[in-house]
Order: sequence, then C-alpha cells, then structure tokens
Amino acid sequence: MKELPDRPSKLQKYFENGLKAMASQDYDGAAAWFSAVLEYSPLDTEAQEMCEKAQILYAQKKLSFLTRLTYSVVGNFLAGLNMHKSAVHYLGVLSFDKPQDPIRAAKYGKALAANDNPALAAMAYRRALKFLPQNKSILKGAGPVFEAIDDKPAAIEVYVMLNRLEPKDGIWPIKVKDLSAEHYGKTGGITDLKVSRSEEERKAAQQQTVEGKEQRIKELLDRYKENPEEKAGVLPEVGRLLVQIGRWDHALTIWKKVLEASEEGDEEAEQMIATCYEKKGDLDEAEKRFGKLQKDHPLDPRYCDSVFGVRLSRIDKELKAAPEDTALLQDRERLEREHLETKTEIYREMTEKRAGDPDLLLTYGNLLQQCGRVDDAIPVLQKVGQNPARAYPALRKLGGLFIEKGQMPLAIDTFKRALEKAPQSKTVSAEVKEIWYGLGEAYLRLGDRDNAREWFKHVYECDIQYRDIREKYESLIT
Repeated sequence: MKELPDRPSKLQKYFENGLKAMASQDYDGAAAWFSAVLEYSPLDTEAQEMCEKAQILYAQKKLSFLTRLTYSVVGNFLAGLNMHKSAVHYLGVLSFDKPQDPIRAAKYGKALAANDNPALAAMAYRRALKFLPQNKSILKGAGPVFEAIDDKPAAIEVYVMLNRLEPKDGIWPIKVKDLSAEHYGKTGGITDLKVSRSEEERKAAQQQTVEGKEQRIKELLDRYKENPEEKAGVLPEVGRLLVQIGRWDHALTIWKKVLEASEEGDEEAEQMIATCYEKKGDLDEAEKRFGKLQKDHPLDPRYCDSVFGVRLSRIDKELKAAPEDTALLQDRERLEREHLETKTEIYREMTEKRAGDPDLLLTYGNLLQQCGRVDDAIPVLQKVGQNPARAYPALRKLGGLFIEKGQMPLAIDTFKRALEKAPQSKTVSAEVKEIWYGLGEAYLRLGDRDNAREWFKHVYECDIQYRDIREKYESLIT
C-alpha cells in the first residue's frame, strides 16, 4: 500500500478535495485544490504531480482551435503589457495544452512569479528546464523562484549552470556560495561567503528591488549632471532601469538622448524607444519604429513579433468596443496567420545561415507544422532528431506527424526511438504518456489491436483520465 505523505490535516483535506474533483472531471477545480496545497507546502511532490495532471487535462478539455487562438492572442497581449495577473490564466492553459513546450512553460512561470505565486512558477520552470536545461533566460527566471520556495539545492544547481554559461559574470559564484553556506552550513557545501562578501556586492543585491533601482537611477543621474559629456555612458543603464520599473516617459527621454548622441545609430536605444511608445499606447509610432528595426535587422524574430504584436494590440482595442465584429475577428485571424508565415520565413533563412543549430531547426520545424506544412516540417525535424541534445522533443513531434501523414510504420519506429531518449524519472511524465498513446494510435490504425491494446494499457494504468484513453482501451478489451 502506498504510504501517505505527512501532511497537516488541513492540507490533506485540500488534497482529498482535489482527488474528488479529478474523479468528477472538474479539472479546473482540482488544480485549484492542489495549488492550495502547494501554496503552503511547495515541495509536496505528489501535489505537484496531481496539479500538473489536472492542469493538462483542463487544457485538453477546454481548448478548441478558436479558443486556442483567442487564448494565444489575449495571453501574449496581456503578458506584453506586464499585466501578469490577467495573463496568467491564458498562459497557463496554453502551456499545459503543450506541456512539452519549454518556452510556453517559461513564459507561464514568469507570469506566475510576477503574480507572487512561486510554488506554481517553480513547477513551470522545472518543466521548461527539462527540455532546455542550458537556456540562460529560463535559468535566470528559475533561480529566484526556487529560492522563494526554499528549494536551495535546485537553486544552487541553476546558479552552477549559469556560472558555466556566463563565467565572466561574478554574481553566479556568489549565489552558489551563499546558498551553499545557508543550506549546508558554514563549513559545508562549497564555501561560506557570508563573512567575506564585500559591501559592494551587498549593494548590488539590494539594487534588484524597485527601491534599489530608484536609488541607483538617482546616483547615476547625479554623476551624469557633474559632467554630461564625460559621463554620458551612464545613460543607457539609467534607461534600462527606468524601463524595468515602468517609467515610460522618463525612459523615453533618456533613450532619445542616447540615440541622438550615437553617430552610427544605436539598436538598443531604438528598440527601447519603440517599446516605450508601445507601453504608452502610441501604437502608430511604436509600429513605425519597430518596422524600421525589422527592416534593418530582418533576421531578428524579436522585431517581427513586436511589429505584429502592435498590430494585434490595435485590433484588440477595436474588438474591445465591438467584440462581435466578424470583420475584425477575421482580420485578427489573418494577422495571426501572416505573423506565423513571416516568422517561419525568418527561421528558414536563419537555419540556412546557421546550419546545424538544433534549437533553430526545432523552432523552424514546429513553425512549419503550425503552418500546416507537414511535408516540409518532417525533414527538418528528422535532422534535429539526429542531434542528441534535441532528439527527444523532435522525435516525439515527428511521430505525430507520421501519423498525420498515414505512415504508421514510420510513426511506430520514431515513437520507440523517442522512448529510448526519454529522461529517467520516478513518475511517468506527460511526454512519455504522449508517446505511449501515439504508439497505441499508430498500431490501432494499422489494424494491430493486440499491440494497440498493450500501449494504450500503459497510459490507462497510470492515468485513466488521459485524453480519450478510457474509451479507446476499454473498447479493445471488450
């Protein structure tokens, strides 16, 4: 018999309520109960597993093509405006619709962290790091979240990786040493840096707060006023800090000064100026400036996203006044399609210039698939599948594409190769269940009911609520 976790009676009641909600297929309610457990006990692994299962099932049950499109537009729009409280639900459903997508998981984790929900944010970042363990942006978001839930070993691991990736940045070894000292004791871990850390390093840590950033801005501006010509180099740092704390008008003034002082142009200043105009609501000026950046840097997907993001924002403002306007809804759908096709073309050119980059190829293959260009996506993902670092996500995607093409023997072979690449885990991951289900589906379409039943059985025994597994498996045993 499975031993019950040692939970306080209140949390055990929450957990049992979550199980009851799961049994009645109220997946949203179940996720809320398990989230309540994690709010008090963020390292409860069983609650983590059940919470993720409930959220995945909720996403799969809720999303159709139109709701998926709507959630994508609304969620990304709100996230772009840093409206994390409003965006978090949309980003969460999208993330669990594709739980194997690390970028979606990281975006959801970022929104949760900004919304003061570190327990769920940590789960999202763990999922993202499972697929992109050396992505600096994801690591930098995950570290503070793991610290916030007091998971010091995980935070130490993150900062060790960042130190390998950015050996010249002195903050990462400090983080590793501090956390090691706290977790393992003054003589344990790596070293105890608490005694020897300098006042300057303490000040750098304090500057991560809003108050610290405001004080830093004041210090830099005072230095600039002493000798504007000689100290002009401090202005970009002032501008970055102002953007970080949302002072768009002041940031705009600073970045315009930086741009005026540059003889050959300044890409960062131009981007920051466009961003400030967007945040201020001047969408025409923002689009013009992002459009110039896109023209000057045609292979940078950020500016493609920015231009189309502004255009979508404009349509969304109109839809707010007329939510049932069919023409506007069609315009938004057309714009989403144009954005996807434009971005796909950018990645095609990027993969030609940086042949063999597995991350670029994986993104390109996924974009082709989203465009409906399955025949083009397959050879791209096959190439990624030859790279050990990204073979697992590529092979999973390929198996599904071969089913879509009606090539069942290839789908079976590809899914089995994906299983060989699956990370070892104490619990069955959503990705492994996806592969098992794919194998069952491929064998079923071949007419091999015995093998289909065996693969469906794997899913059925560990997650009877997974997609339509109950119906499919039980139809094969009766």
